[in-house]
Order: sequence, then C-alpha cells, then structure tokens
Amino acid sequence: MTVVDDWFSADRATFGDRLAAAREAKGFTTEALAERIGVRPEVLDGWENDLAEPPSALLAVLEQVLDQPGEWMVTGEGNGLSGPVAAPDTLASVLDDLTRLRGQLDGLVAEVAKVEARLRGLIHG
Repeated sequence: MTVVDDWFSADRATFGDRLAAAREAKGFTTEALAERIGVRPEVLDGWENDLAEPPSALLAVLEQVLDQPGEWMVTGEGNGLSGPVAAPDTLASVLDDLTRLRGQLDGLVAEVAKVEARLRGLIHG
C-alpha cells in the first residue's frame, strides 16, 4: 500500500479539491461558506468542481476565512492541509442526529401506547 505524502499537491489535486477540503476542515457547509464570503452557493460549487476560479479579491477572503494560504489553494505549493481531515461536528449534523433520535423515540412512544391499550383491554375486557 502506497502512502500519499502530500494528498493535495499540484499533481494529485485541483484548486477545487483543495478549496473543498479547506472548507470541510473548517466545518463549513457550501451554503454557509458561500453566505460568509458573499456569493451564491452555486458559484462556490462551481469553484469546487473546477468550473471556474474566484477573482483575486475573493481568493483573499477565502484565505482569511479558511485560514489556508491562497498560494496553496491555487497551486498546491506551500503549507496547507496535508491530507483529508474528518469533518468536525456542525450544528446541522447535531440537529440531524437529534431529529433522527426524536423520530425513533416517537415510534417507541406509539408502540408503548399500543401495548398499553392491549393490556387495558385484557384487564377490563
């Protein structure tokens, strides 16, 4: 098995790959980062899919917000992320987990109510 020394180097990744990785490393969704830098999510998605590149003024904003050097994002050279990182918990992911658990709980409550009704029927029946 080959170990990749620099996952995001110029010969292994594109600007879009590095931008998406930097966004994920900071825990931003596409929508949240787009809002933060003042573009539509579709525009940011286009950059991440290498359909376009941001103007230099927005690249400077991305550099600040994502805390990654612009040179690294554009060329893969310099000190940036060395490999994929696990996305940190976001409020949205925690809310999704809570919603899923609540749905499971609602199902259990309904099941308990049915068993309770059966028991009442047996007792009073």
